Amino acid sequence: MAATTGDEDLREALESPAFWATVVRESVPVVGVLAFGWSALAAAIFFLAESWLFLSLRAAAGIALDPKYAGKDLPTDLRGAIGAVLKHLSYCLPFFALFLGLFIVFVLRIGFSNAQFAEFFGGGWRSTSVLAGGAVLLATLFVDTVQFARRCVGATPEQRARDDQRLKLMFYRVPALVPAAFLLGPAAKFGYGAQALVVAIALVSVAMEAFPRTVIAWIEGTGKKSA
Repeated sequence: MAATTGDEDLREALESPAFWATVVRESVPVVGVLAFGWSALAAAIFFLAESWLFLSLRAAAGIALDPKYAGKDLPTDLRGAIGAVLKHLSYCLPFFALFLGLFIVFVLRIGFSNAQFAEFFGGGWRSTSVLAGGAVLLATLFVDTVQFARRCVGATPEQRARDDQRLKLMFYRVPALVPAAFLLGPAAKFGYGAQALVVAIALVSVAMEAFPRTVIAWIEGTGKKSA
């Protein structure tokens, strides 16, 4: 059964634009650290910003456009839909920033030195490759959100289930990503340790997108066994 589920997951992923958007997005920090000399802190901020923006955009679009949540306020035209999403995004962004931010900042301050922060915020973030990586992040998340928004009204049960799985996986990913981002700081002191960890984080993220039901079953099954 597990093998069948994994095969089904992979087949659906390969046919999904969201999966390929994830592949492109996760390749950005990998290319950044391997080809453009990104610092470990730049890669950590990219991964964490991705989680923050994905959760904010998905929540805003869902609240605004899903009939289950929007109710009688469901927009009837494109202009109304855009306005509703932006309205909800205006408080989803700060909500998830507070939800994730305080803990993330605390962890990053422990994992990275003052010198690393000074290097990145003193000008490292303005490098062409980092800005281009940020643009790719925003573009792929925009495409993903638009596709999700189009599915909201007429989504099939299977599409809704897959969207719910992606959202659940992101919530599972964040608690694992925070310590991984923390470890990028110490790993940078050991040769190619940071680069190897960035590649590992990206591969795990792609695998979670490719095999959502398999990963969720494993996580929840492990939790039940440990309980």
